[in-house]
Amino acid sequence: MRRGILDRYRRRRWMHQQLRKLDQADAGRRREPRHRAIGRHATVVLTTLVVVVLGTLAFAWNYGLIR
Repeated sequence: MRRGILDRYRRRRWMHQQLRKLDQADAGRRREPRHRAIGRHATVVLTTLVVVVLGTLAFAWNYGLIR
């Protein structure tokens, strides 16, 4: 019983390692160019900020803090 569980766990870890190896081999080609990655990061940050600000404003308005 116990051995079966351990074996499954070990096999899963091995699969994961194989996948990681493949990923690293592939990474040279597949990583997106630096400027595009930066652009995406900026977009995420901006979107988050906008959502937070809008949420705060709506909240304040709702509770009559701003008129």
